[in-house]
Amino acid sequence: MVACPRLSGSIRIDGSLGEEPWTQSTESLLNDASQIHPNYRAEWRGTRDLSARVRVLLLGSDLYIGIDVTDDVILHEAGKPWWVGDSIELFLDTDRLSPDDGAGYSDDDHQIFLLPFHPGLRWGVVSRGPNVPY
Repeated sequence: MVACPRLSGSIRIDGSLGEEPWTQSTESLLNDASQIHPNYRAEWRGTRDLSARVRVLLLGSDLYIGIDVTDDVILHEAGKPWWVGDSIELFLDTDRLSPDDGAGYSDDDHQIFLLPFHPGLRWGVVSRGPNVPY
């Protein structure tokens, strides 16, 4: 889970996370084998293979997510589903006070894939919750 402070002001979208208001949010690091999916953990070769710095903030009612990714090989295998391969995967809980929270996914949870280097699809959404057939 990444903390998301509510701030005021404006933001410049320029690819840099080292200036305000980004620096007012907590930086989360993805840089440890324990953070790699168990199916792929044995293949992970360290932070030069795959790592990321993440910052999240709210300006007014707008959510901003800044991610600086290091990945030595961009992978999207032909013929594989779009969610197989390199992507940024976000899980958003839009109602943290819901009584359904805590026991798994609820109908207010969303899984979003960002695929900036996929040849045909830039993003995808998977609905979550007990009422969604998988």
